[in-house]
Amino acid sequence: MGCDIHFHVEYRRRGRGDVWYHSAANKFSYRDYDMFAALANVRNYGNIKPLKVKGIPNNVSFLTFHDYGLWEKDAFSYSWCTSDELNDCISEVRRKGDNDPVEFVAILAYMKVFEDAGYDTRAVFWFDD
Repeated sequence: MGCDIHFHVEYRRRGRGDVWYHSAANKFSYRDYDMFAALANVRNYGNIKPLKVKGIPNNVSFLTFHDYGLWEKDAFSYSWCTSDELNDCISEVRRKGDNDPVEFVAILAYMKVFEDAGYDTRAVFWFDD
């Protein structure tokens, strides 16, 4: 049985409170276990240095919270990351040398567009088997 990631990009206006808005959700076309390992130590078969698992943010957007509610009992390793942390994960996977996580690279670029326009971004995610 394979493992899937549920990945949501959220944003808020920089310096204007604690309300986050849902921008995008993604089901990936393939299971990138190297990125799963880097993001949350899930299926870490390659000695990849993972981010610390942080749980679901208290101020998660409504749509992310709704999806979280659908998966809460069957999912695991709930966490979130900034674009800088996502970039670190991509670099860690590329350091290993046998994988270029192109879908995550595209999401990072998407997040950077918001940041260049004056927004904070984060990715909220979890996994299921």
